[in-house]
Amino acid sequence: MITGGDPFQRPDLLELIAYGKEAGVRVAVSPSGTPTPTAGRLRAVHEAGAAALSLSLDGSTPELHDGFRGVPGVYGWTIDAWDTARELGVKVRINTSVTRHNLHDLPDVVRLVHTHGAMLWSALRFRRPDRAVRGTPAAGGAGAGTGRAGQAHAGPGPAGPGPAGPGPAGPGPAAPGRTR
Repeated sequence: MITGGDPFQRPDLLELIAYGKEAGVRVAVSPSGTPTPTAGRLRAVHEAGAAALSLSLDGSTPELHDGFRGVPGVYGWTIDAWDTARELGVKVRINTSVTRHNLHDLPDVVRLVHTHGAMLWSALRFRRPDRAVRGTPAAGGAGAGTGRAGQAHAGPGPAGPGPAGPGPAGPGPAAPGRTR
């Protein structure tokens, strides 16, 4: 997964994707909620060998999604990128950060995922860093500053810990063939 900010702003994005494909790696791209994944750029990413596009969708309406993301218009950009990717034959993964603001909306998000089509939908439990179960940013305890305390994964394979390590429930079982 090429992510971190907006990979569509990298001048070497197509080369990175092609390199991964040549090495036998299935490469996915996860852009930020910006207008950069245009039809032309999505076509180029697909032609370079990207297997999938991963998008965040935190509400079934612009009010909910844009309100959570804090950027007016991001819902429309996300839906446009999703529709364009599907038209090009690019597989789409949708990630939803689940919070109090959108818990009531999850059935509508699921309907939207079903209607637009996605290879995978992941629902990620989101916790503000200052509300982490173990420690706080001020105390520097485990979970401080991670932005999430755990995740629920609606798809095949283990969810695994986030980038800053396991959530408050601990590391969970190791993936088959792996040890911790």
